[in-house]
This record gives sequence, C-alpha cells and structure tokens, in this order.
Amino acid sequence: VPEVTLIVLTWNAAQFLSDCLATALVQDYPNFSVMVVDNGSTDDTVQLVREQYPMMQVIENRANLGFAGGNNVGLRLATSAFVVLINPDVVLAPDWLSQLIAAMAEDSTVGIAGCKVYYPGGRILQHAGGYVTFPQALPGHYGLSAIDRGQYDQVRDVDYVIGAAMAIRREVVESIGLFD
Repeated sequence: VPEVTLIVLTWNAAQFLSDCLATALVQDYPNFSVMVVDNGSTDDTVQLVREQYPMMQVIENRANLGFAGGNNVGLRLATSAFVVLINPDVVLAPDWLSQLIAAMAEDSTVGIAGCKVYYPGGRILQHAGGYVTFPQALPGHYGLSAIDRGQYDQVRDVDYVIGAAMAIRREVVESIGLFD
C-alpha cells in the first residue's frame, strides 16, 4: 500500500480547521500522514493543531506564501509516493482517500487525480472535474450546482482538477517541478 502525505495548507483557518482535520484522521486508507502547512496565521490555527492534533506535523511559514508557495513548502518536505493537497475548509468522507488513491494505483499513467467537491450540505456539486472550452479557452466545472445523483461517479479523464482536494503522484512533482 503506497504511502500518502496529506498536506493541509492553512492561513487563519482555526474556525473550520477542526472539521477538516478530524475527518482526515478517520480515513480508512491504511498508510497516510497529515502535514499542516501554516502560511503565517495570526489567529490560533497553529496552537489548535499542536494541542488537538499532536500526531500531525506542523510547518510554520513566517509569511503568507499563497497557495502555490505554501503547498510547495509541503511538497518539498513530503517524501511519500503520493501527496494530496487539501484546503482547510474541506470535510472528507471516510473512504475518500482510499477511493482517490485506488484510481491512481489502478492506472500508473494517472499523474494527478481529483474528486467530486460539494457545496456545504453534501448534495450540490461544486466540481466533478474541469474542462476548458475550445477555441475560447474558458474553464468550467462538470456538475457545477447540480444535485449529485451519481452522474459523475465514473473515473474519467478531465482537463483539470481543482486544488481544494487533489492527489499528485511523486514522479509528477519530480518530473515537472513545483507550482509556479
């Protein structure tokens, strides 16, 4: 079973971080760790993680490095076969990580994988993969604002996935580098 590192990037996220981290800890995937990368929070985010989740690695950036810079800190430190980026306001289903990694393990040509992302309440989709229109090059989300009836349950290729919850194969990071 490949090792996975969950990287949760935070910045002043104390108000919703506990829900995210609690659901990260109960994943049914057998081989993962959680790294919280804090982008210079001025609230009690870091204290909350250290006190309530001492089993998690905490990285404290001195400033807000943004999405790319903050995640790059975690990507440099993680040595696992897969890294999974998670926004601090995401709540995960218990089998989420197992399903995400299984799709990648079944097909070694998949370098990055995403998942369905819901609006609060868990019924209305925000994202089920992304597409880019031709010739305008405008981005769009499959399933945007649709009720999830299982219409996006199949694994398929998409043009992009959003960074709120995405898995990256280590070889991809080594091949193409970090975020710009």
